[in-house]
Amino acid sequence: MCYHSVITFRNIEILRQNGVPDSKIVWVCTYYPRLLEAKPDRLNEVLEDVKKIGFNPSKFQFVIAIQALMASKSTWKRRMEVYRKWGWSEEETMLAFTKHPWCMMISEKKIMVVLNFYVNTMGLIKEPISIWTLLDSTESLFLKKFVTCYEEAPQLLKLYQEKLDLSKLHGRDYDGKSGSYLLPN
Repeated sequence: MCYHSVITFRNIEILRQNGVPDSKIVWVCTYYPRLLEAKPDRLNEVLEDVKKIGFNPSKFQFVIAIQALMASKSTWKRRMEVYRKWGWSEEETMLAFTKHPWCMMISEKKIMVVLNFYVNTMGLIKEPISIWTLLDSTESLFLKKFVTCYEEAPQLLKLYQEKLDLSKLHGRDYDGKSGSYLLPN
């Protein structure tokens, strides 16, 4: 048996011992197999942190939080700094993480560009809202939540369409490639 197989089986056993159901382990095997190649000591360390934060091992967010915390400490600090730049305290960022652990798996660039687009380009956000609401929005969901719901401001839809047309004209999305600013429908 090769070394990687031994590590993978050991890590699967560690997840089981910590109350992670097989259905979630299968998900990890499918979508984040590299997690199972981690050093068992590191996985145990992260599992303890995830439990201390308050995640329930039987819930999907638990395995997402594991993956997020498996990032290097420098990556974690950079992402925390991005949220700090947008006025979030460490407590607010950790609260967001407990509700939506994906928020710490998104690149710093995407967080910055999406928030910049919504706040500065579109001028839509005047009060704090969930970062995940923005980062996880499809175009149709975004329009429903932030544009078309304001019937008293029909110019908002027009402004959105103009800004979107301008971005398509320049052929750039949040990664600098062709597409839109939002996730596909």
